[in-house]
Amino acid sequence: MSYNHLFKIVVVGDHNCGKSCILLRFAENSFRIDHISTLGVDFKLKTIKLGRDKVRLELWDTAGMERYRTIYNSYYHSAHVFMCVYDMTNEKSFENLESYWLKEIKQHAPQNAVLMLVGNKADLEAERKVDFDRAEKLATRLGVSLYEVSAKTGINCEEAFHTLATAMRERVCAANLYSDDSEDAEEYASAFHVDGVIGNDKKSSRLSSCCNSPPEPAFV
Repeated sequence: MSYNHLFKIVVVGDHNCGKSCILLRFAENSFRIDHISTLGVDFKLKTIKLGRDKVRLELWDTAGMERYRTIYNSYYHSAHVFMCVYDMTNEKSFENLESYWLKEIKQHAPQNAVLMLVGNKADLEAERKVDFDRAEKLATRLGVSLYEVSAKTGINCEEAFHTLATAMRERVCAANLYSDDSEDAEEYASAFHVDGVIGNDKKSSRLSSCCNSPPEPAFV
């Protein structure tokens, strides 16, 4: 199948946050309550349409267990996009975003990678331990996207991945605007680190139309 863009998305976060289930919901629109824990790294493919473009997404699922963490660095280096997942019913998984996962991404990821925070298990509102406002404050401080999703019901799963793919496509188009000036292109690519969409309201998006004007840079 032909496509216009190919993007590598790496999904990280603590063990049992539901990363594999989020990918299964997005890639195959299904959910398994008896899903087996990922060992090491798993991989899926999904092609989506963004306007007239076909975008091929490589979806890399990391296990989250400590004994596998040393193998992730090689996957970080070539990633275009990171989805950093926490469990809304598990406060420790949210705390570990800052204490571990975001540090690892900042240390090993390309400077122009797109980043999104995702709170899973939005269907378990009665068991919520991480308030949306608290997560939104972290996302706002970092200048990154935040989505609350449910792999079980499918709430916001497709929207989150489409937002990431759109952000990466905008970055590619914006870089092409500077193709006549390699110095400007390098400066722009290194500065524009995140897509800047906060929360689930798409009206808050600062993404521009592809290949018109570049999106406003944001910094981590």
